[in-house]
Amino acid sequence: MYSLDDAYEVGLQQHVDKFGIAAMPTWWLRDGTGAAKLGVNVCAGIRASLQEMGLGHWPELRADQDWLVFVFRKGSGYEELLRAAHNPSEESCKKLRLAFAHAANAED
Repeated sequence: MYSLDDAYEVGLQQHVDKFGIAAMPTWWLRDGTGAAKLGVNVCAGIRASLQEMGLGHWPELRADQDWLVFVFRKGSGYEELLRAAHNPSEESCKKLRLAFAHAANAED
């Protein structure tokens, strides 16, 4: 099974901890496994590595080296907002309204 190298894990965790969320190209994640090509098994290994580190991603990984995914800490506000934005419901609307109201107040 493919998994992220320790150095990639540390760097990614530090980046997410510092900024809260990161937009990562799948080629970078693939390189972290040492794999030459990005396929279904490599994506599964990356997903498992992220889960073990307490990190999530959106959207789903795909075998496209130029695909970008958000990487974030599981259970974070970023995860909550991404889920809300992609699962329409009245509760999701409330979460998004609240988040954007806070952002607008922060700009003032």
